[in-house]
Amino acid sequence: MLTLFSKTIYAAELTGIVAIGCSKLSAALLSKRAVLIKPRYFYSFIVAVVLWMLFSLSVTAFQCQLPNPWIFLPSNCPTKGNLRYAITVFNMITDVILSVWVIRPVWKVNMSKQDRIVVIILFGTRIMYVQMSHQA
Repeated sequence: MLTLFSKTIYAAELTGIVAIGCSKLSAALLSKRAVLIKPRYFYSFIVAVVLWMLFSLSVTAFQCQLPNPWIFLPSNCPTKGNLRYAITVFNMITDVILSVWVIRPVWKVNMSKQDRIVVIILFGTRIMYVQMSHQA
């Protein structure tokens, strides 16, 4: 029963990483369509998110030794779970970037100040996720 539980948590962690990465990519594509983001910044961010996803998936998938990588015992795992800090920090950084990178382009859009503020707040609400989800 414990093995099944461990395998389920392991699969959920991997699925969660893919879901978070796709969410970031979706938000980036939405913001690119909503406001003019310079292609250099946009594609750099896309590459950063894809690299984060690949790094996070590989670290999570192989955090402990085969043939049972889903059994997480820090004493038996080479990294002892320390690379999860890198995953979390980079996840936070990309969320902050997604939250603030639309401010400047939206501020230049020809619309009322009130509408610009509403758009900025709507895109900026993602930063609340960073604060809430990464508290220890």
